Amino acid sequence: MRVVFANQLRGIAALCVVVAHYLGVFWNSSDFIGQIASTPAQNPPTPAFVTALSHYFDLVWFNPGAFGVALFFLISGLVLPFSLTHHTSLTFLAARALRIYPTYLAGFALQLCVIAANAHFWGLPFAHSNKEILANAFLVEDLLYLPVLDTVNWTLLTELKFYVIMALIAPFIRLGSLAALCLVALALTVTTILPLSPIIKANAAFLVFMLIGVLFHYRLRGLISIKAMIAGIGAFSLMFVICWKYGVYANLFPAITINYFYALIVFSALFAMRDSIRNVAILDRLADISYPLYLIHALIGYSLLKLLMLACGFGFPLALALTLAIVLGLAAGLHKAIEKPTIAAGRYLSSRKKARETNEPVPRSAG
Repeated sequence: MRVVFANQLRGIAALCVVVAHYLGVFWNSSDFIGQIASTPAQNPPTPAFVTALSHYFDLVWFNPGAFGVALFFLISGLVLPFSLTHHTSLTFLAARALRIYPTYLAGFALQLCVIAANAHFWGLPFAHSNKEILANAFLVEDLLYLPVLDTVNWTLLTELKFYVIMALIAPFIRLGSLAALCLVALALTVTTILPLSPIIKANAAFLVFMLIGVLFHYRLRGLISIKAMIAGIGAFSLMFVICWKYGVYANLFPAITINYFYALIVFSALFAMRDSIRNVAILDRLADISYPLYLIHALIGYSLLKLLMLACGFGFPLALALTLAIVLGLAAGLHKAIEKPTIAAGRYLSSRKKARETNEPVPRSAG
């Protein structure tokens, strides 16, 4: 089931992250970008308008990158339970793996090629070890205490953990059980407070926040009342704050944390107006490519900006326009070549389950 406002928010969320990285991180973290992308550490002189915007993004009360990520987490919480109605727990996990890994690996390989090209062009060493590459390829770098190579796949680590939780409590999710969500949220909160390994605690706050999206799902299906939803949002928000305040990202509290509540406010308002929201072509197209765009925009975008400005002498506005055009084009290509076929494969798994339940043949269009 496609929820129009949530689908459109995908594209907006991706765009928020891109804006934060190209107008904020690129200029504020040049040394770090040089280290991870095998590019020179220095940047061209920062344009005055970028200085103003970059400072704006650093203000405590708003960060578009964190805002966009928070929207992604709420969207996942809202829409993922729909898949559980069409899958067993095992086929759900298989379908989600098909949704995540092929497109991610294609984008990851593309980024590795760009880093290798950077190293050759700039005469610098390749930035990452084989161990880091393999760990990031399989999305297990957190288990091995290795860095995130592309700066963005940490959200996929959170998503994968959320998929496992959803699969484990799938029967309760299908019934709209508030008790099951509360138990999971409490367990995550307790793990944050206890002196446990950072690996266990790292994603707790984000997972609790995603459970808020499940509350919206329950309400959308008429499984809970508005009062129950509001009470649940309040309780989970409190646990989210506790997890963040006492978790591994405590140093980012409240500067980044507050952006998640901005996202919650926007999401709640759009949810309330959902019946009046219609499709908008440009937002729908941006939503279609939001996942590959999110995956590849950072390292490839940083590399292109440095190449165009340092080596070609372009001004930032032109370099930014060309970078956006190239990154959007690559994202559209990944969507068409990799993402769409693997989404279809996931739907085929769903159709097989339905066929077994109803003794009907599997539709040819599902394969």
